Amino acid sequence: MKHVFLRTGTAFLLAGFLFTAGCGTEEAATSAIVSEISEEEMAAVSATEESGSAKEAVVAPSVVTAEEETQEPSATAAETTAEETVSAESETSTEAADSVEETQNEVQEEEPASQEPAAQEDTASATEPVPQEEEAASAEETAAPVSSIRDQRVLFLGDSRTIDMFADSDDELAGAVVDGITIYARHGHGYSYMADVIGNYGVDNFDVLISWMGGNDHGHFERYGPFYDNLLAAGKTLILCTVGPTADEHLLGEDTKYYTNERMVRYNNDLIAYANSHGIRVIDLYGYIAAGIAIDPADGIHYTPRPTTAIWQYILASLP
Repeated sequence: MKHVFLRTGTAFLLAGFLFTAGCGTEEAATSAIVSEISEEEMAAVSATEESGSAKEAVVAPSVVTAEEETQEPSATAAETTAEETVSAESETSTEAADSVEETQNEVQEEEPASQEPAAQEDTASATEPVPQEEEAASAEETAAPVSSIRDQRVLFLGDSRTIDMFADSDDELAGAVVDGITIYARHGHGYSYMADVIGNYGVDNFDVLISWMGGNDHGHFERYGPFYDNLLAAGKTLILCTVGPTADEHLLGEDTKYYTNERMVRYNNDLIAYANSHGIRVIDLYGYIAAGIAIDPADGIHYTPRPTTAIWQYILASLP
C-alpha cells in the first residue's frame, strides 16, 4: 500500500507540474502515465484515502519534528562552528596583534642599541680634542688680516742716540722720513721735548708712536706714564724702546752723576713695568747694544762707529 501511495503521489505531482507548464506534449505524456495506473490501484487509493489522511495527520507532525530536530542540530552545529570560527579568528587576531606588538618592541629595543654606537661615535668626534696646530691654522685662516705697523702712520721720537743712527753729527732731525717712518730727535733733550713735538705735530696725524726717549731724564720714568696713558686713550699704538747702557769709566764731568749705567737700568725697569701692565710692546735696545755695540770711550754715552745703522735695522726687524 505504501508503494501504491507513493507511486500515486508521484503521478499526481508530475501531472500537476506538467499541467502548469501548459504544454500539449507534456499533457499527452501525463495522460499516458496516468493511464498506466490500474483500476485496482485507484480503488486502493480511494479505499485508503481516509486511512491515509489519518496517517498523514500522525506522520506529518513526526516528520516535521524530525526535520526540526534534524535542522536544530544542524543549526546548532553551524552556530557552534561559526562561534568556533569567530573564536579562532579572534584568537588568531589576538595572537597576530601580540606578535606585531612583540616585533615592534623588539625593533624598538634593537634600534637604541644600534643607534648607541653611532651616538657614541658622534660624541667622541665632538669631544675629541683638536690638535693645537690645526686650531692655530684655523684661527689664522678665519682671523681678519691685521695691517703691519709699517703700513700705518708711524712717528719716531728720540734724542742724540737716535740722530747717531743716521749721521755722524749733532744736527736735529725734524720730520725726516726714513723707511716710511717720520723721525724727530734732538741732542740732550728728554720728556719735555717729546711733549712739545707731539703737541705741534698733532695727535691726529699719526697712528703709532715709537719712543726711544729717556736717556736724558736721569733715570726718571714717572712723567712718561701719564703722557702715554693719554695717547692710549686716544687710540694710539705705543712701542717703547729701553735706553742703552753707558760706560761709567768713560763719563766726564757732571755726566758722572746723571748718566750712570745704574740710572739707565732704573729707568728701563720702570718702563718695562709700565709696558707690561698696559700690554705695550717693548724693544730691548739695552740688551741688544750691550751684546754687540761698542760704547764710545770719548764720552761713555754714545755708540760707535757712527752712523749706528745696525741699531736702526734691529728696531725695524722688531716691529710687528
